[in-house]
Amino acid sequence: MLTPSRTRQLIRLKPTFPRQYLTRRASCSISPVGGLPNNIKISKIGNTPDHLMVTDFLLHNFYRHEPIGINIEKEVSDWLPKYIEANFSRSIPISAKAIDESTGKVVGISVAVVIDPKQPKLPMMMDFLEPASQPIMHQIRVFLDEIDEGLNAAELLGIKSLTTDRDPRILDNLLVSVDKKYWNKSIGTELIRKNVEYAKKDKECLAAKVVVTSEYSYKAYLKVGYQMVREFQYAKYTNPDGVKIFVGKEPQLGINLQSRVMIKDLSSV
Repeated sequence: MLTPSRTRQLIRLKPTFPRQYLTRRASCSISPVGGLPNNIKISKIGNTPDHLMVTDFLLHNFYRHEPIGINIEKEVSDWLPKYIEANFSRSIPISAKAIDESTGKVVGISVAVVIDPKQPKLPMMMDFLEPASQPIMHQIRVFLDEIDEGLNAAELLGIKSLTTDRDPRILDNLLVSVDKKYWNKSIGTELIRKNVEYAKKDKECLAAKVVVTSEYSYKAYLKVGYQMVREFQYAKYTNPDGVKIFVGKEPQLGINLQSRVMIKDLSSV
């Protein structure tokens, strides 16, 4: 739980403009598809057995370049397959993949789920982590959970369910990764855009939320109409045990100085 002293590490930026403006802003801020090579096609990922392909791609791409998780493939390989399979078996299929049709190779993945407040919670990373054998990943997960704690995207956007008095369903983007050979081709942005498109077909999924950990993903989500509501500076973060876990990791962080929570209104047509 966030204490007052922990809360002061956060920068909160709650929307203050009218909800009508938020609705229009979300739709107008999405630029036309541009720059995506003709040989790259993006499509929906099914559930099982596609989790095997997703896991393999993430192990070879995401955790080799993710700024706060570089070079921890050995820790990740133990729990990631179980985590992906569990979420794919429980959530409606809204994840996306990018394929280079000239080679048939998968070159990008975006894993996303729909959170339904009326259903049991979807599996979380913490459910599969062993702190003793995966200490680095456990520290990272504690950090990510803390920045996300207590944040309700629908509440911030002023959105209510269309059919009930409960919170609406939420699109939660979990992981986005693109093969390094295909960077700077708009693939990540279009994968995210597809997640939004698939989620909006569920009329009760009215808001979206994501925790982004790099400048590249931050810019991609901005292009799809997400807005930042909270950020955490890596250099200033102290974990619950009083340890600055990112000190000394400046070389691998590079230009990535903070993690952010972003949200998007999906209730507009």
